[in-house]
Amino acid sequence: MKAISLITATPPSFNPGMLTCEATGKWFLSSKGLFESSKFFRIQSLSDRIKVCDFEMQSVIQSNCEHGIKYNLLTNPDQLHGTIPLFWGDFLHMHLYIKTIKPTWAKDKSDIRKILLLEGASPEIMKNTISYATSILFNTTADYYSKEYGDSLYSFVSNIHHIQMRDAISATIVGSMRPEIENCMGIDAAQLLSLDECAQDILGIPLYNIAKSSPKRALIFFARGKHSEDLVRPFIDELLIAINLKAEWLAWGDRISFPYMEEAWYDLSQTPQKSDLKQSDLKNILSTVVAASVVITDTYHLCAISWALGIPAVLISGIYHEQEIQGKGLNIRVRNDKRKVLMGQDGLLDFYIEPHLMIEVGTRNKIVERLRRAIVDDSFALHFRKLLAVKTRKSEKALLNAINELCT
Repeated sequence: MKAISLITATPPSFNPGMLTCEATGKWFLSSKGLFESSKFFRIQSLSDRIKVCDFEMQSVIQSNCEHGIKYNLLTNPDQLHGTIPLFWGDFLHMHLYIKTIKPTWAKDKSDIRKILLLEGASPEIMKNTISYATSILFNTTADYYSKEYGDSLYSFVSNIHHIQMRDAISATIVGSMRPEIENCMGIDAAQLLSLDECAQDILGIPLYNIAKSSPKRALIFFARGKHSEDLVRPFIDELLIAINLKAEWLAWGDRISFPYMEEAWYDLSQTPQKSDLKQSDLKNILSTVVAASVVITDTYHLCAISWALGIPAVLISGIYHEQEIQGKGLNIRVRNDKRKVLMGQDGLLDFYIEPHLMIEVGTRNKIVERLRRAIVDDSFALHFRKLLAVKTRKSEKALLNAINELCT
């Protein structure tokens, strides 16, 4: 059996979504007997990403991000020789990510393309490569036309052994680049939590035991969209009254990972498990989510993970912040909303609430009633978790088959 070289994105600090994806990668390899012989890589060290923090904060972040994986620094594709390179999750092949990430070892963007698109790598490394649960969702039309990025992406996608994208738009685009007709649709790596054995391994306890012993609560976390408090507060208040719950703030990550975290919500009481940053490790925060009756958020991975764990999540989209519009060129083009794409492909668009749905009182009342019926029905979210688990099993099987093909 060839060794796996698992390549993941480096979290900017304590980011439970990214850490969950790493944890599910570890679980997958362990459950298939591949962990001990595997190597783990990032193209930038966590210590390098958080070096702007003071020493105490660095220690807290390092502790919270620890889950038993020793990462090597990937600076040259030759480090992958003789293994199965497995790109795991995130936007690792997307042009915006490649342009934005700046490892200390890189001289220019071609250095990063050599790692994330295997530009100039040997045919042997390329043909042994797998990309799983990745995305190119924010690529522009011009990106695909680019001689530097576009040509490298096409070469990568068309020559690697196997690819599964986490969203339908990315899967459609890369499917057209593959040499044969192929379904490239996969899952988000965090959605492996829809499998009972994965969730129990990462949380350390069966989900039923957590939910049975915990008080009912509604968890709130807003840190992505720009929201009008005059719209969102009445909507959430009406929903909470309808389901007879009080809101509690969930400390889902810190301001380094979520710079748009809104202070307007800090008047809420925090969940007891999360009152101390030093206790915000992944297992605790996921256990807190499992114990909730509903999650209300604007954050992609919190929503995806909640549904994967069988907890209904209401996603309130908001609008873009001014910094995002200027920094990402949204003022001159349309960008796909990864949250809407995720919920659309999983059949959950009823839980994606755009600002216009909260303006008119009559419409808001109907939306709240629709959500209330689903939230108070304990079987509703579990039904969608089972559907997701079926898709996840197929994705996991396809990945394992691809690995086995490279080992024969």
